[in-house]
Amino acid sequence: MRPWIGLALLLSATVGWTYDDDMVANALRNCTANQLTLKVCSWHRAELSEKKMQQAYSQLRSRLVGTPALPALESAQKGWLAYRAGECSYRISGLTPDGSMVPQVRDDCRRAVTDARTAELTKHLSCNAQGCPGQ
Repeated sequence: MRPWIGLALLLSATVGWTYDDDMVANALRNCTANQLTLKVCSWHRAELSEKKMQQAYSQLRSRLVGTPALPALESAQKGWLAYRAGECSYRISGLTPDGSMVPQVRDDCRRAVTDARTAELTKHLSCNAQGCPGQ
């Protein structure tokens, strides 16, 4: 199996639940209307963050094809995905397991941690000096 296929499978397993387009569109009109709209909006923001991170990762990965840095990046990303899952599980550990806020808090965590990873990947993309990862 190609590494990026395994990464895509791992990524899809961490994302979880999805909402239909109409539900998202309605929730985005007023994210604070009720607990459902809070959850849907939180999920939507996490999904947008996920897409930005995937774009940065794909760009960096493309830049490193054929270099010894590519397997290191792939390993780091796989480890980071596991870290994110564990970190967000930890952050919701104090909530009632089936509580109505669990999805919202989990998705808020997923967005925050993913945004930080995107910033790291973007920094690597813009680094061209000697000593930068992948140089």
